[in-house]
Amino acid sequence: MMFWGADTAQLSKHATATHGGAARLETLLGTIEQVALSTEWTGADAESFRTRARAEVARGLAAADLLRGLGAELTGHSDEQDDASDGDDGQGVPAVAAALTPETQDELDSLLADALHDGGLEDLRGNSRDLDALAERLAELTPEERAEWIAGLEDDELAALRDAMAADGDGLFWTGGNTDQSRRALLDQLLRDADPADVERISELFPELHPDGRGGGDAAQGTYDVNPDGTVTPPGEVVPEDASWRDVSQGSYGDCVSMATLAMMMDQDPGWAAEHVQDNGNGTVTVTLYDENGDPEPITMPKELPSEDGKVVGAGRGPLADDPTSATWPSYVERALAIQMGGDYSGIEGHGSPEVGPRLTGLDVETIPPTDADAAFDAARRGEPMVVGTSVKLAENDTGPGDWRGGHGYWVDGVSTNDSGEEVIVLRNPHGPDTPTVELTREQYEKYTSSAEVHHD
Repeated sequence: MMFWGADTAQLSKHATATHGGAARLETLLGTIEQVALSTEWTGADAESFRTRARAEVARGLAAADLLRGLGAELTGHSDEQDDASDGDDGQGVPAVAAALTPETQDELDSLLADALHDGGLEDLRGNSRDLDALAERLAELTPEERAEWIAGLEDDELAALRDAMAADGDGLFWTGGNTDQSRRALLDQLLRDADPADVERISELFPELHPDGRGGGDAAQGTYDVNPDGTVTPPGEVVPEDASWRDVSQGSYGDCVSMATLAMMMDQDPGWAAEHVQDNGNGTVTVTLYDENGDPEPITMPKELPSEDGKVVGAGRGPLADDPTSATWPSYVERALAIQMGGDYSGIEGHGSPEVGPRLTGLDVETIPPTDADAAFDAARRGEPMVVGTSVKLAENDTGPGDWRGGHGYWVDGVSTNDSGEEVIVLRNPHGPDTPTVELTREQYEKYTSSAEVHHD
């Protein structure tokens, strides 16, 4: 059958891109509104500024609604064209022009061939240099161009690319093989703008997109031997407009320090989640972590989470069980960490701030020993981002003050004064916003903590 009329694949891609753009615009506007309205400023000028900010945000939200409407219109046109083409008698208008020029198509095909080619000692198959060159060129394209090129790849070409990327290390004299970070960079380019059908193809072919969900559990909660039996995709917004540290609720995995760090960063900067987690609108999510040099590293993954009996087992386990539409950004940050730190969830358990802090924040970590309570209290008083560990051995009948838990990680929420008039450092538990805080005097701090890590440039 000859095909005439609009190219429905292109219409679908544009519709997906339009919906994704609307979602990103809404997220950005929510961050702008939150920052504008939370600024400490009083007076007539302040009220005038806030009124104008609300009006501008409302205009932006109207634009986002328009984008969604246009996306729905494109989808409708695509469906109508498919229906019309099924009974086509050879009449109609030529298909719309492709996004890729022939020159760009040839260039990308050549880069792919180089990545798949085994040219001997000087150009081994899986050469990280060639794979990086392909990823870098894809990054220079528009989302539409990337999506079109990926849609044109046959399954056997994707499978060959997977095999080339699977070679470990940098190879002999750095001429062959591939690195984990290089793989993640190329998968990011393949996934983030792809058509949902192509996302599904890539997801099925690349096992590294699906970190092993088994883990040792979190002793502080009494969860052990985490064994998911499937995956789920919660229906709620990944990063809602009112995203905050209260969204952080540690799940079954023993990654308390990572979860404490997330809550700490959101307390410091309520826009952190919107800046680091993006729903791409095509069945994928991109989380920006940081590499060993402190440079941003986007990690794109299918929009799924490990589950047991249909319920999320990781970050957000409690809130999502009560309300499946709860925010899921902490869950996807946790998943990105599992991908970055070796490919399984057990690899993110049991780590302290020196290991996970820089990955999440891009900041350096300075350790304050428990014997230096003054330094820790001073940092807390200044509002510096800080995580405290409690890996200490206590006497047999000593259970610690209040809701204190051993072998755990807390984030510091400043200092306060207790009923006795003593200054105390306030620790928040990443098990969830309703978990009681722990308040320690200087003497208790030195007894019940094992270290404090301050995050700074």
